[in-house]
Amino acid sequence: MPRPPSLTLIVAAAYPSLGIGSKGVLPWRLKQEMAYFARVTTRTPAVPATDAPLVYPPPVQNAVIMGRKTWASLPPRFRPLKDRINVVLSRQTPPVETSDTIWVQSLEGALRVLAGRQGVGTVFVIGGAEVYRSALGMGATERVLLTKVYGEWGCDVFFPVDLEREGGWRRRSREEMSAFVGEEVGGRVREGDVEFECCMFERVE
Repeated sequence: MPRPPSLTLIVAAAYPSLGIGSKGVLPWRLKQEMAYFARVTTRTPAVPATDAPLVYPPPVQNAVIMGRKTWASLPPRFRPLKDRINVVLSRQTPPVETSDTIWVQSLEGALRVLAGRQGVGTVFVIGGAEVYRSALGMGATERVLLTKVYGEWGCDVFFPVDLEREGGWRRRSREEMSAFVGEEVGGRVREGDVEFECCMFERVE
């Protein structure tokens, strides 16, 4: 049986409250952060150089796992998220599946489907709160890419774990994060009146 893939959560949250939504939508609009999300979740892992004979493996795409409400919150013109395998968790009768959108009933089901599929790169969990909670309880979850959006935003939905204050997680350096996401990551960034900062946490024993 194929080994289930590891999971990386990616989330933007108000800091310090860890709010991630208000009335079903993001309470901020940060073009730079949205572009970062698109680049990171689309960029596939680098393939190590090799002297082996040239072969042509199936094209690799990353996967993004989300709940039904997160899927519904995406503007229709952006569904499914381009150049990624979209996996939607829903207990409702799904619409017709396409080659880049898969509907399953559970996170465990998503991992089984992806484990049996060729050409899957990094697997990201992109929300919402209950899907994050389920993923954090699984041993397959190895890291969290957290964007801290500084300030209070009147959120009514929250990321379930304070990674800096609760045990089991360690913040990694900018260099370590840059190596994982495939681009240089700086410190705080200002867009308009809003400051945000991209961080990476990894699970520790």
